[in-house]
Amino acid sequence: MGLKLGAIAERLRTSLFFIPSLFILGALGLAWTTATADAHAQSLLADIPLVLTTEVGSARAVLGTVAGATLTVAGIVFSVIVVAVQLTSSQFSPRALRNFLRDRFQQWVVGIVVGTFTFSLVLLAVIDGTQQQPFKSLSVTVSVGLGVVTALAIVAFIDRSIHILQVGEIMRRIADETSRLARRHRTDHSEGERAELPESAPTTYTSERRGWIQQIDEDGLFRSIPPGAVARLDVRPGDFVNVGDPLAAVWADNPPASRRIAGAFAIGRVRTMQQDASYGLTQLVDIALRALSPGVNDPTTAIEALTEIGPVVEDLIRNVEPSVTTDGKGRRIYRVRARSASDFVRMAFAPIRLAGAGIPTVAARLIWELGRLANAFEQGPVVEAATKEARLTLAILHSSELPEADTKPVEQLAEELGLLPLPGG
Repeated sequence: MGLKLGAIAERLRTSLFFIPSLFILGALGLAWTTATADAHAQSLLADIPLVLTTEVGSARAVLGTVAGATLTVAGIVFSVIVVAVQLTSSQFSPRALRNFLRDRFQQWVVGIVVGTFTFSLVLLAVIDGTQQQPFKSLSVTVSVGLGVVTALAIVAFIDRSIHILQVGEIMRRIADETSRLARRHRTDHSEGERAELPESAPTTYTSERRGWIQQIDEDGLFRSIPPGAVARLDVRPGDFVNVGDPLAAVWADNPPASRRIAGAFAIGRVRTMQQDASYGLTQLVDIALRALSPGVNDPTTAIEALTEIGPVVEDLIRNVEPSVTTDGKGRRIYRVRARSASDFVRMAFAPIRLAGAGIPTVAARLIWELGRLANAFEQGPVVEAATKEARLTLAILHSSELPEADTKPVEQLAEELGLLPLPGG
């Protein structure tokens, strides 16, 4: 049940329909409340100086103006959103769109606009045309107030859109979310002893639908298998599966039903970052690669991407999932496809190295981030992976046949960081 609620929450978070629909419902309730107050609480409204006094004709004119203006403004808002989506997709990465769509402020502005329109339109339809005398109108007062709020919201929306569409802001948001996710979704179970899987044949559980692995409920998987049983995860969040692809295998005397195991996997049509922190890293790498493509040719953006990628990789490595976990009752879960520290280093730097190591400024930033990463861990597989990437970076730089004045500073930087003996040195 937890996985289903999580999947629903993620869909609602990226929806431009959910929040505005709540505003529309709220506008309907507010319209009923103010119309009722106008009809049955004139004596009370007369004592409130802020409530406007109006006539039927003037009230209709004000409500019609507010409704028409907000409808026009709604077109502007949707146009800005469409342009922003197109720009984000073409200039940065199609995968970066989710961060734009998840922006709560944007959803609230759309909600304010359509809510104001709905409020004014409903009141325009139900206003009492038989009223001959001037009257205090809470409805008109609220409509005018909502019109002013809408105008301010539009200005704030355009200002915010300009700022959040800057590539640096996009990358910072992705990096912050990825680092938070890496720290939050580290397993709470103690790491068990690494041992070989049982030699007997397991019960294999396969996918009944096609899509992306969005979440895996490890606690639910532990509850699904009997004490002493061993489970092997054949997929990880971020994998794509087809019908019939293996999800897990279980070694147990009484294997659980397929539906119980399947219930531990949330499979959806789109890839999400609910448990897949590496997806954020993929987005940052995509932005760097798009910047280094011949059509864009923007090494500065690639360098900015590398400055965000370095700390993200460090967070991912420090919170890497163990290959095996246990729940204290003899149950074990093995992750045969768990990413290692070296995997994250290669995932982050190898594509950018292949695309941009021939550019001295990009190569220098690569070397700097690799050196910072190696110094943070001092020894082990991270240092080995970082050293290997640095050597390959310099090899590509040398093969580009650039003048020594361009390549020598990069070599000196590598020496200063203690990454490697230089090729031929």
